Amino acid sequence: DRITFLRNLSEKTPDVKFDIYGIDKIQPIWADHYFKTISNAKMGLNLSRGDAIKYYSSDRITQIVGNGLVCLIDEKTQYRDFFDNSEMVFYKNVSDLSEKILKISRDEKLRKSISSYVKSQFDVDYDPRSEVLVTVGVSEALDLACRALLNPGEEVVYHEPCYVSYDPSIALAYGVPVAVSTRSEDNFEVKAEEIEKKISAKSKILILNFPTNPTGAVMTKEELHNIADLCISKDLIVITDEIYSELVYEDNYKHVSIASLPEMKSRSILLHGFSKAYAMTGFRLGYSCAPPEITEAMMKIHQYSMLCAPITSQVAAIEALENGAKALEKMRTEYKARRDYMVNEFNSMGLPCHLPGGAFYAFPDIRGTGLSSKDFATNLLEAESVAAVPGDAFGVSGEGFLRCCYATDINLIKSAMQGFMRFVESVK
Repeated sequence: DRITFLRNLSEKTPDVKFDIYGIDKIQPIWADHYFKTISNAKMGLNLSRGDAIKYYSSDRITQIVGNGLVCLIDEKTQYRDFFDNSEMVFYKNVSDLSEKILKISRDEKLRKSISSYVKSQFDVDYDPRSEVLVTVGVSEALDLACRALLNPGEEVVYHEPCYVSYDPSIALAYGVPVAVSTRSEDNFEVKAEEIEKKISAKSKILILNFPTNPTGAVMTKEELHNIADLCISKDLIVITDEIYSELVYEDNYKHVSIASLPEMKSRSILLHGFSKAYAMTGFRLGYSCAPPEITEAMMKIHQYSMLCAPITSQVAAIEALENGAKALEKMRTEYKARRDYMVNEFNSMGLPCHLPGGAFYAFPDIRGTGLSSKDFATNLLEAESVAAVPGDAFGVSGEGFLRCCYATDINLIKSAMQGFMRFVESVK
């Protein structure tokens, strides 16, 4: 595919030399021409991404034919409920080959449970058959979304400090990462006007993550509306990672998904999963909710690269959605108490720390010590056996901060804070 692509492109740009095996390194040379070619072709359709999203899937993905076995399974599930005779030849033959795949990769009960939960949690309706995809963790869903949508050279705007996978996931899909810095003075909330400064003719996707890893930042509904208006006016697709949405702590704050705002469902991909709210990190189970055309494009990649999420994890997820609310609320209450204690301790020892509205991380400012994030974290670990993640691991705007997780026992947190205090006093 690379050879064919480059040969075709070289015919149109004979003055440019292409290295077939160094395609990653020469992207800037040909990206502008490629983008203009694709954009001009699609602009001729006179359709926005929100109105006709299927025309904006990655060109690589539109050329992939769906898995015949999965298609057969889908046909089977459409008719299965109409027949009582489980011994009929069609049912028996397909079941012998693929009953496990049916239950694992296209589990209708789980997708229905997800659809119901998303409606109650986010106030957005998704068809469980055509708009919900179960993935191996939210990381796979992010990767699928990027690969399904991006053509080489197209830009993805995202805010940082952010989850470490965003930048490389974009690059691995031949996209161009474009970071928007957030500030502690704004409690790390991203502003629409700052996003707009980073948008260009090549921008295709905006990635949002609220509550945010690593800062715990949340978004006001007013600012989210501003961002939604910007996405509509600039014709951007939004990938909204809301994995921490249940873990918000202020009584007067309610999490709002950008997908629920007017005109946004048709241009949004909602990513969510079970690792945070239900403490199921090792189960590796996530999901995406998106328009049918995007879900189908993502499914093309999923069915060939991953096939399915583990059935044991899917069964556990159904149990969590149906019976996990009380445990979730108990955990949220405990996290809030741990958050309040940790933030108060940081501020008391002279490390300014904003009060995170969600997730389970504090993000103290250590610039006053004169140490870099990496040096502080390394020396703290060696001196006090306390582990914290350097802020610059989450982007350059995270330099001067540390990510400190309070999803652990309160006694361990108290011991860690004592170690922090001793270390801070030693470097003053």
